[in-house]
Amino acid sequence: MSTPSPTPAPHHARTPVRPVVVGIDGGPRDARVVAWAGVRAWAGRHPLRLVHAFRQTTSTDPFGTISWWDPAARDEAEQFVARVAAHVRARAPSVQVTTTTLAMGPVAALAWEGNGAEVVVIGRSRRAWFRPTGLSVEARLARRVPGRVVVVGPDDETLR
Repeated sequence: MSTPSPTPAPHHARTPVRPVVVGIDGGPRDARVVAWAGVRAWAGRHPLRLVHAFRQTTSTDPFGTISWWDPAARDEAEQFVARVAAHVRARAPSVQVTTTTLAMGPVAALAWEGNGAEVVVIGRSRRAWFRPTGLSVEARLARRVPGRVVVVGPDDETLR
């Protein structure tokens, strides 16, 4: 007499929940971007991952033989992200919020964290007179992230 094989779990039970990744930089558009991403995470029952890229400063002795990282930049970045996460948790306690601070450029950080994300949410970048690549942050990120990238503009933005 053979024993019946166990019923396999449905496909959705094995699929990991992909996060909604949102890039924050301390600018004036962060509130709107985080609110948009928070609603998307809540509506889709996805975790929300706050990503902040910062510039790591290094110091070198006068002879150039010993270099060290200044921990103040990382501490400041982690405090900033913790404040934003606390704000989100207070407004949407049912949303799981995680944070990441990375010592790299914003495009590289969001591409790294956005790999496998449900969606990557960013604010419209500031206009710059000179861009070495000729492309905006949005365009460079869209080229590097395999999934969807949403660019959230201000309320008063006109579409052209």
